Amino acid sequence: MRRLPAAAALLFLILPEAGGRGRTVPSGKIFEYLAAERPILAAVPPDGVAAELVRQADAGVVVAPDDVAALTAAIEGLRARWKKGALGNGSLSEELKERLSRRTRSREFAELLREVA
Repeated sequence: MRRLPAAAALLFLILPEAGGRGRTVPSGKIFEYLAAERPILAAVPPDGVAAELVRQADAGVVVAPDDVAALTAAIEGLRARWKKGALGNGSLSEELKERLSRRTRSREFAELLREVA
């Protein structure tokens, strides 16, 4: 599964608002996409967790999922960059890779479980 996102020139993530869940609950797909180190077009709530991760990683473009004009502009801009060979690769810093790694996330989850148990 991981080979497909890594082979793409650009990854598209869509996460609707869904009654506020889109702001506080990121899709697990965002972590796969960040790990693939490919540019991301994130159609997600701009003030949500997924948007913040994309911005922190400087991994792509964030637009609201229901903003057709912004999506169109983002696609056109990304296509122009791709045609010029200037799309980039979405690489992550070593610090961010470690912070988002499964090992680190699992450790944080285990600590949380210990705290509530």
